[in-house]
Amino acid sequence: NTSISLVTTGAPSYSWSPPAGLSNPSVASPVFGATTMGNHTFYVTGTSAAGCIGKDTIQINVKPVPVVRTIADPLICLGDTIILSTTGAQTYSWSPATGLNSAAVANPIFTGSVGGQYIVTGTAANGCNAKDTVIISFKPAPLVQTIADDTFCVTQSIALTSSGAQTYSWSPAAGLSNPNIANPVFTGAAGNYTFIVTGTAANGCKAKDTVNIVSRPALSFVQPPAKEFCKETSVMLDGYN
Repeated sequence: NTSISLVTTGAPSYSWSPPAGLSNPSVASPVFGATTMGNHTFYVTGTSAAGCIGKDTIQINVKPVPVVRTIADPLICLGDTIILSTTGAQTYSWSPATGLNSAAVANPIFTGSVGGQYIVTGTAANGCNAKDTVIISFKPAPLVQTIADDTFCVTQSIALTSSGAQTYSWSPAAGLSNPNIANPVFTGAAGNYTFIVTGTAANGCKAKDTVNIVSRPALSFVQPPAKEFCKETSVMLDGYN
């Protein structure tokens, strides 16, 4: 509630009418507590030491305060975006502005990496304002790890052993035994490959890791030519490779 002091001068004693809503109707400057909307008229009578009186009037217009409401405190994953939907006023101002796409709209989008308390001040068309608060918190992200970069022969296969999450998704899926498990086996033609694994924790948060694989072509061996030699002599076994 808003209050206002009705400061008055000119006499040693005073009487206010009506007394309802005033802290003390017999002082020079009673405090009026604005509890109801609309126009309020107060009359003050001042009496001098000689017994003479004088009067004055004051009118107070109590305007309604907006009811500003934003969303309930969210718990989100790092990297998520969330709309801070707010109602109740004509214009808005957010503090701090960090992580918001705009600090002067009703529904800013939060994409920050640091949470905390955000305060929105809403101002109605009549100039009155009110505030609401939202606290943004982050859920822990999983620590997803797969194998180190590796090189192997095309005739072999390699298991992309991963850990740190509850479910997994690999991209691209080509060459993998199953792109939706922690440890898919890769077999593929010779070449360079990059695989990205996305792990999702039980709380719904995600994290990624990357592995680079080099698949080398298989070697081609040339059969050495047939040779003859005498007993107790030697021959060079040249494979021409």
